[in-house]
Amino acid sequence: MLRRYSGLVLRTAREACKRLSENGRIGGDAEPLLRDVSIDEGGQGWLRVVCRDSSGRGKLVLVLVDGWRPAVIYLEG
Repeated sequence: MLRRYSGLVLRTAREACKRLSENGRIGGDAEPLLRDVSIDEGGQGWLRVVCRDSSGRGKLVLVLVDGWRPAVIYLEG
């Protein structure tokens, strides 16, 4: 089931890293690394992403998903 929506999950993870870099909290070359994904058949759930830039700085991001759209992105740490 997750494979069917993996493109959306990855785009959402990249968007979270992009928001971090726009806010200056991490370098502009940050890449996402999925940690946990918990999404049900209805598209409700969350994913945790670590955004790490080339200098080694990393931030953990929690993304809430509602109907296969990212609803809210919480920045941790």
